[in-house]
Amino acid sequence: MEERIQTFEATDDQGNVYILHVYKKRINVATHDDPNATMLSGPTQILTDNGDNVIFKDRGEYEIVETGQILRSSDPDAP
Repeated sequence: MEERIQTFEATDDQGNVYILHVYKKRINVATHDDPNATMLSGPTQILTDNGDNVIFKDRGEYEIVETGQILRSSDPDAP
């Protein structure tokens, strides 16, 4: 299961605005012996509004995997 934990704006060099969503995978660790075990946090994934994968490059800098487009965000809460 994935949970959206954050949404923020980023722009490319031409000034186009992209909405990026940060998702955190939740891993069910329940077993037959312990069906009530808690969920663990798994890997984080960043996607654009249209579902393109985004790589975190540095604080405030991202790359769309499918196009190589570099995005930047000045949002203080952006990863």
